Amino acid sequence: IILNNKTGFVVKNTEEAISKLPLINNIYRVECRNYALKNFSADRMAADYEKVYEKVLRENSLTRLQRVKKEIHKYADMKFAWKLVKKLQNL
Repeated sequence: IILNNKTGFVVKNTEEAISKLPLINNIYRVECRNYALKNFSADRMAADYEKVYEKVLRENSLTRLQRVKKEIHKYADMKFAWKLVKKLQNL
């Protein structure tokens, strides 16, 4: 969110924040505004949320698909086992 020394100062504690106060005139409001408009506009935020939702849905779909495949294999194995039982009964 903060571009160090451009849109603000990244500090670890109060003492560091106080030490940056004399540099506050090096931060230009216009640059801050432009950065915010570019990176935090409603369109940009909506697009980013959409990407996150698509990723979650894709991952959930993969999980569901894996469960279905597992069930299909289990069913196929059961079907095979049943056929084997039938053959053994005929011996």
